[in-house]
Amino acid sequence: MSYDYHYFVWYFPVTDLNAPLFPYIMESGYLDTLNVNFSAHYWVTKRMPRYKIVIGIPTYGHSYKLDNPLNHKLHAPASGFGKLGFNGFVSYSMICQFLKQGASNVFVNKSKVPYAYKDEEWISYDNKESIYYKTKWILANDFKGAMIFSLNTDDWKNECNTNESFPLTRTITKFFKKRNINTFK
Repeated sequence: MSYDYHYFVWYFPVTDLNAPLFPYIMESGYLDTLNVNFSAHYWVTKRMPRYKIVIGIPTYGHSYKLDNPLNHKLHAPASGFGKLGFNGFVSYSMICQFLKQGASNVFVNKSKVPYAYKDEEWISYDNKESIYYKTKWILANDFKGAMIFSLNTDDWKNECNTNESFPLTRTITKFFKKRNINTFK
């Protein structure tokens, strides 16, 4: 499980990334450990064989209600879950609709994941680009593979208009198929 690193909690009421591949540049101490890279390599340092480590990738986002819509960066003050989704969990298809309705999208290059915001709504999520980076990282680090959580939060109805259902899950599958083809030539 390498997701749910950050979501709205009353004792740390600021926006942050659900499943960052790497820490955000401003994070230090304990916050510096809340990312996929640290988690997986922690198990390696505890002698878990890489071939047994499967990296979890979310197909949903976490929403926040911004205190001030003009302050929408990472670590912006928040006062609760956003309106979208259920208790802060937002499906990928709902995120696509949010973006189509004019939400701004920001890709955090250091962490390799996006977030989106509009008015008081702020959502951290994964998209095809962030999953590309995660899958590439899994292969480069010789981990066993990837699992997603969960199929029902990926865009199974093609509401994101990507001309395919389950676009996030398929992004992972395409990379692993390429790996197997290249490995067995």
